[in-house]
Amino acid sequence: MGLFARFTCLRQVGTAKDLARTVRDLLLARNVIETPDPAAAERPLMIAPAGDGWVMVFDHVERPGEALSDNDGLLRELSCSPGRTALDIMVANSDGLILLLIDGGELQSQLEIGRRGLKSGALEAWERLLLPGKSVEDIRRAFATRVTFVEEYFPVLKPLFGIDLTAFNQVDRMLNGSSSHGDTMLLRLKAAPAPGQTVGPPKREVDEVQRQNFIRNRSFPQIPRGFVTHFPGFCFKSRGGGARGLEVRLTGSALDQGLIEVVSLSCCGNTQPTRNSIKTSSSRRK
Repeated sequence: MGLFARFTCLRQVGTAKDLARTVRDLLLARNVIETPDPAAAERPLMIAPAGDGWVMVFDHVERPGEALSDNDGLLRELSCSPGRTALDIMVANSDGLILLLIDGGELQSQLEIGRRGLKSGALEAWERLLLPGKSVEDIRRAFATRVTFVEEYFPVLKPLFGIDLTAFNQVDRMLNGSSSHGDTMLLRLKAAPAPGQTVGPPKREVDEVQRQNFIRNRSFPQIPRGFVTHFPGFCFKSRGGGARGLEVRLTGSALDQGLIEVVSLSCCGNTQPTRNSIKTSSSRRK
């Protein structure tokens, strides 16, 4: 499997350390804090110089594919400052490279590049970003060479736009404990509990109060615990921390004997339910 990653290069007057202070404040508002303990870190984030006037933010460096969705909106908020220019870089399985030119939070242009070169995108909007002496034709020529992995195109960003992604190659060394070069910083982050919030392993328990309310109000027939029907006899709530995904396992003689079959599952996040049709198999029943 190739590389899945996303990182953002921001044009700014200050240094990487200046941007790190802004990032810490934004993350604190999201109940994410820095920890000195590498073993406790859940989300390493790198901030590094990326050429004259450019700073790179590389989130989720241990699992870079998680940055693609920008779940908490950190990268989006960093690039939305009035007058700020940002270059959002996405890599999909080392086969596809997407460059997003953003100005003040508004998308100006999107280039799609494959291993055989430039596939689509208007080049004119990138002209103002070019270094003196460079032209739109230089962009076209820079991405004309065929490559095995799209990451091989990273070096061409420096002669075109002055964006130096050398720090991208330092990630593994920094994660292994080596000291950083210059202003490059690795923030080791973890979730912190908000007021009334539990942070820890996810734990799902039956909400017996709601089940009894169903029964008292005769909303549904009273059913023995453990029996699954077409109406919701059970309501589960989290009694632990947040989870990345949820695995549900049902066991019992009725499943083993083929008397019942799970045909649908409804998961509610916030107030919006998500429904997925599923089919049971021998592996799911165990």
